[in-house]
Formats: sequence, C-alpha cells, structure tokens
Amino acid sequence: MGLFYSRVRTDHSVLPPHMTGGPMGFGDPDDHTLRKIEEDVVIPEKVRRRSRREKCPDLVKAFSRCGREAGLLITVKCEDERKELVDCLVKWFHDKEFVEETTKEYIRQRSVYRRTGQNIEYQERMEQLRENTRKQFWEDFEKKKQENLKNENKENT
Repeated sequence: MGLFYSRVRTDHSVLPPHMTGGPMGFGDPDDHTLRKIEEDVVIPEKVRRRSRREKCPDLVKAFSRCGREAGLLITVKCEDERKELVDCLVKWFHDKEFVEETTKEYIRQRSVYRRTGQNIEYQERMEQLRENTRKQFWEDFEKKKQENLKNENKENT
C-alpha cells in the first residue's frame, strides 16, 4: 500500500445534494425543480415528440408518405405538407398548457426513476411490446389451428 492510498471511501460530487441524494442515488424524488439542461433541451424535445405522436400524427404520416413518393425532390414536391406539419408542431410547441402538462409528466417520470431506478417510459414500451407479442402469438396460433382443421377435413374427404 502506498503512502497516498487510502481505504476510506468518500463520495464527492460537484452536484448539490438534492441531485445526488435519494434512495437510489439519482436525486431527491420529491424535488420538482428543473435543471437548466432539462428546461432548455429535455422538455422541448419531449414536447416535440409528444406533439408529433399525439397532436399531429396525420400530418406526420402525410409528410412521410409524400417524402417516400417524392424521393430527392421532397423539398419541391412536399412543400405544402411540410408547411402544414410545421404549423401544427409550432402551434403545440408554444401552447403553454401543453408544455406545462408535458413538464409535469416529465417530473412525474423523473420522480419515479429517482425513487425506484426504473425508467417508466422504457417499462411502458416493454409492456406494450410484450402485449403486442402475446396478441400476435395467439393470432398466429389460431391461424395455424384453422389451417390444421382445414387440412384434416381435406384428408378425411
């Protein structure tokens, strides 16, 4: 053991205690303040994603369809679809109630993460994937069952 080596472990952080404390060490679950990066980057990105998914999905699909059909001429041929999509996204991006609702949802998810160490969005996506897989499995099972019954009927006749 060297002269400068110590077995005593001390945890040092440049972050304040409310950002490193909590039961899992991810921060205080009851802290509802936002850091600068959350205000400037995370929340706007969540608003953009949510508005694309919930508020403007038809326009997103129309623009995507137009883009696939237009190929390299997308800027010329899909100008109307792009303008409609951008107008819709900008409308929701500047809607105070929508932004506030998204912020509250983010704080709730962050609180659960800090409390449990479980990412709620990931858990919800995994549950949805499991459910879709189960549903697909039983649909395939029923199709095969029907095919087997048809084949047995053909063999018997």
